[in-house]
Amino acid sequence: MANQILGKVLHGSKLYRLDNPGSDTDHKGIFLPDLRDCVLFRAQHNSQFKQGEGSEKVEFEQFSLQDFLKFASNGEDVAITMLAAKDGDVMEDSAIFQYLRENRKMFYTKHMRGQMGYAKGQAQKYCLRADRMECVERVIAAIEKIQKKGVARLFQCWDDLPDGQYIRRYVSDNNRDGLDKRVYEVVGKGLSATISPEYALEILRNTRESYGARVKTAKSMGGKDLKSISHSFRVGYQLKHIFQDGDFSFPLPETEFIKAVKEGRVDYLADKIDEKLNELIVEIENLSQESNLPEKVDQKIVDKMVLAAYALEN
Repeated sequence: MANQILGKVLHGSKLYRLDNPGSDTDHKGIFLPDLRDCVLFRAQHNSQFKQGEGSEKVEFEQFSLQDFLKFASNGEDVAITMLAAKDGDVMEDSAIFQYLRENRKMFYTKHMRGQMGYAKGQAQKYCLRADRMECVERVIAAIEKIQKKGVARLFQCWDDLPDGQYIRRYVSDNNRDGLDKRVYEVVGKGLSATISPEYALEILRNTRESYGARVKTAKSMGGKDLKSISHSFRVGYQLKHIFQDGDFSFPLPETEFIKAVKEGRVDYLADKIDEKLNELIVEIENLSQESNLPEKVDQKIVDKMVLAAYALEN
């Protein structure tokens, strides 16, 4: 007996209504593995393949019912969005898949670990305040210029050090040498007035490197990064509507903003995209804690659905 197709939907940007003329076509499906193969541990769990060529190319991925239910129970984005597909986005259907879509709220929990983990991970990757990086680089450039003049200590060029956001000057209470107690602080890193420009540059360069490629990316944000960030916003807004409204559907109310991010029609720094994403993550975390949703999916119900699919239980 061959694997039984239970459902097939349009997926990706075309499902989310975030597509443009050059967008790929993605399909996702669910199938019921042959029972004999399951018993013999030969069952296929998922598969990927491409159909057609050029503009007609379609990428298709399908999951076994067992894996799909596991993904949905963990709040994985691929499963949750498949269940949000409207009738017009469904290319193959079955009583089982229709039931799952109609009752998708059974997979909504306080934690939605898959989607929440993805959104928070992306926020950690991109929400590191690129303007702090610019501040560090501006001070490095100024001290490098000072260094060329042969200055031995920062206090000798104190008035030439730049000011601005994330920079402050103060007098330390803990300076033991009894000389100059002034401190020049850059994004939280204190530089004593008595240190050399060389040592100051070492501290600041190490600070710059600690931000790593994640922050540097913000200064030359590429299409791939913006696409990832747009996914983060989409997932975040989906979670917001689940926690706040009890459900979501495509297109999301925030679709135009998400699409603007994806297509690079925003200025990552000037429009404070990193701040907006971080604020969204904080908001959905708070909504999650306040939610009346269950802690986890009822595994007995999930198991019963699989057994019923094989007619092993009514």
